[in-house]
Amino acid sequence: MSTISIRNSIEPAMDPLIESRIYVTLGSSLASVRVLEAVIESGTSSDLSGKVVRCDLRALEQHGKWHLVSSQQYDLTNALEGALTRLKRSLLRQRKHRNLGSP
Repeated sequence: MSTISIRNSIEPAMDPLIESRIYVTLGSSLASVRVLEAVIESGTSSDLSGKVVRCDLRALEQHGKWHLVSSQQYDLTNALEGALTRLKRSLLRQRKHRNLGSP
């Protein structure tokens, strides 16, 4: 079972929905993860177009490898979805690499 930690400085009331979204998006990929940390915070964009939401995800696999991904968007939903998609891709890539290396 994965341990999921969420630090959300934007909308803490959304934490249960964020955790559900993590389970739904990652699905079976979450089985290989021991610890998943999500940090969601707001900031300003570099092109001066206003506030942005940054979502950083750190995942520790059962094999000891860390995956670090982040996404920066103009709303919470898109930032979370972008980071989760990148993490899922990274986990799948690592699993394929491990499977190709075994006899």
